[in-house]
Amino acid sequence: MVLLVEPDEILRAFYELELRDDGFDVVSAGSISDAAAVLETEDPDVLIADYRPYPDMSSRQMLQLLNTAETPIIILSCVPLQNVPDGLSKPAACVIKSSNTKELKKQIQRLTFNNRQWDDNVHGVPVADTGFVF
Repeated sequence: MVLLVEPDEILRAFYELELRDDGFDVVSAGSISDAAAVLETEDPDVLIADYRPYPDMSSRQMLQLLNTAETPIIILSCVPLQNVPDGLSKPAACVIKSSNTKELKKQIQRLTFNNRQWDDNVHGVPVADTGFVF
């Protein structure tokens, strides 16, 4: 399951439709507090979050909160991020926002596969690449 966190209702509906059309199970949230509520009851395979201020917290606070979940994160950004944002220390990817969702879908598949390898590693050392992909 993919948890999509996007405060813009139109973009949230667009990404949700695009992902569902390709067979992904999607749960969406319009705020960080809504996403946190979903994370209390669900265990998504990957979390997609827009990197911008939300009505209920800043981008940095959002990353710190979402980083507590045991879920890989894909950051959607309007501009390329040159560094891993502070507070993010898990398998992740950064994808430029676009109407072409091919890269986003590719990163969902990559992180979902790598996260399964991470969970299966008996020594607790992640197999997944922890760097951002640009």
